[in-house]
Amino acid sequence: MKYCSQSNNRYALNNYAEVFPKIFPYFSCGMTGIDVHEETRLKLRAQEQEKKDAAEKSIRTMLGIPGFNPNSLQQVLPIMQALGHKKAESTEKKEMQKFSELGPLQARIADAIKRYRKASKAISTYFDVELYDGRLYYSLDPSGTAYGRMASRASAFWCGTQIQNIPGYARAMVHAPEGWDFGLS
Repeated sequence: MKYCSQSNNRYALNNYAEVFPKIFPYFSCGMTGIDVHEETRLKLRAQEQEKKDAAEKSIRTMLGIPGFNPNSLQQVLPIMQALGHKKAESTEKKEMQKFSELGPLQARIADAIKRYRKASKAISTYFDVELYDGRLYYSLDPSGTAYGRMASRASAFWCGTQIQNIPGYARAMVHAPEGWDFGLS
């Protein structure tokens, strides 16, 4: 018969005494989902769509390119290079920041692209997410971080998204299910 080492005992104690009791509540939360107020969701989506459309119109007007796509690396990168950021190899945040510091025109273009992308992400990640029965589903992991905090990610089902980083402007559409309360720990 093989005996467990002291470190294995600590692992078992931690795993079963501290983590295991959290598993059922986390699964239960994820499988219950969060109620989504559809009218609020559609209103918030429309607001983000207005921001996206305004930013897109602004960019296209400044550049004089009617079909310009602010999400396209192949379209944004040559503009950045042509307007002075010759060493740009991507259109990510750091490169956009460097581009915006080149002058007021570059700053206006970079700001409009940032607004467009932010609104686009909000729409696709939070407002166009697939729901099931009017609920947003997610997954919680009680040992998802090295420091013992829980982590959130998208549901293992075909619908939902992670809820950990839902921004304040999108939280207005979600409500705790009947008999549940939201809480912070």
